[in-house]
Amino acid sequence: MLTNASLLNSIVADTSTDGFAKEVIENLNNRAKRETLNDQDQFEVRDRILFRNNLIYVPDGPCRLHIIKEFHDDALARHLSVAKTLELISRSFWWLQPWKLVNEFVRTCDTCTP
Repeated sequence: MLTNASLLNSIVADTSTDGFAKEVIENLNNRAKRETLNDQDQFEVRDRILFRNNLIYVPDGPCRLHIIKEFHDDALARHLSVAKTLELISRSFWWLQPWKLVNEFVRTCDTCTP
């Protein structure tokens, strides 16, 4: 799965309405403000996609759930634990507190729940 065109298009579309992403992009575009925000150096925009330390930022919305489902439910992954699912996601993607959504997803997974 990693990063198919459809997913990337959805991420780009969702980024335009995501409050966090809009603020980061605005700060990146405002050179004077950017110089006072050291943590903004971790972010950059390439091909309309927001990256943090070379990881794709996933805005709040259905893309996050899609990514979690792909990594957790994948036939090769075989319903991994929260930690393993987070590890795989964090190789390519980033968002604030991903563990919350991953934990909830795995906790409510019909296959994983006895």
